[in-house]
Amino acid sequence: MMGRNMHRSILEAAAEGIITVNTEATILSMNRAAKNIFGIPESETPDFNIKAILTDDSSAQVFRSLSTQDKAIASNITYETSAKNIHGQQFPIEVSISSANPGNQCIHIIIVHNIAERKNAEQKLNDSRRQFEIILETVVEGILGLDKDGNFIFLNSAASKMLGWNPQELIGKSSHELIHHTHEDGTKHNKQDCPIYKSVQMNCGVNMIEDIFWRKDGTSFPVEYFSRLIQEAGLVTGAVVSFRDITARKEQEKEKKIIEIQLHQAQKL
Repeated sequence: MMGRNMHRSILEAAAEGIITVNTEATILSMNRAAKNIFGIPESETPDFNIKAILTDDSSAQVFRSLSTQDKAIASNITYETSAKNIHGQQFPIEVSISSANPGNQCIHIIIVHNIAERKNAEQKLNDSRRQFEIILETVVEGILGLDKDGNFIFLNSAASKMLGWNPQELIGKSSHELIHHTHEDGTKHNKQDCPIYKSVQMNCGVNMIEDIFWRKDGTSFPVEYFSRLIQEAGLVTGAVVSFRDITARKEQEKEKKIIEIQLHQAQKL
């Protein structure tokens, strides 16, 4: 059976902050990790109320949890809240509260994790995602995100407008079957022959100067598109397709050709 010194050594070696308090929330013990989290010198033995290292909001939340623990000793409560170090600087924490009843004395055990780095990383990720969304919605080209089977992952507003589909109608569905199923002459465009699908299967990008996409209403329009692979951990997981409606360009080319023919005929006169 382990002695008290062994128990203490294990607590001091723990990476998590471990605090014990009595029913009045006065701190009974605090391991090295907990002291580091709250900026308390390792040589100091805290004997103050845990309120001193909690913000007003989190203090009320923790005290409600402690009250709940008094009524249900075996239960465990985990949540995110905020705390402050001895210098008054606030930071986010995750706490897990449980209780024990040694010798008929109720003791609350509070496991503390400083989650400031995780929260900062989450915020950066959210900011990056939001910036990506803004870029997608700003560009005039249609942009499609496809998985390796050619199913829609996302599309921007420009793509939605050109294709006539609401994004939610397309997510998870086959892009080929909905927008790339038929050639301009009306013959079926087999998926296995689709340049976009083949580019993902063969792990290469594709540039298409002229092709057609089909709208929701059954009409088609000429497009120029570029397909680039999506890679995660070195594996191809899909493709991003950017495209533009080249109807105006086609009309200009047609008009230019008519003018050239007329000039050529005029020179023969």
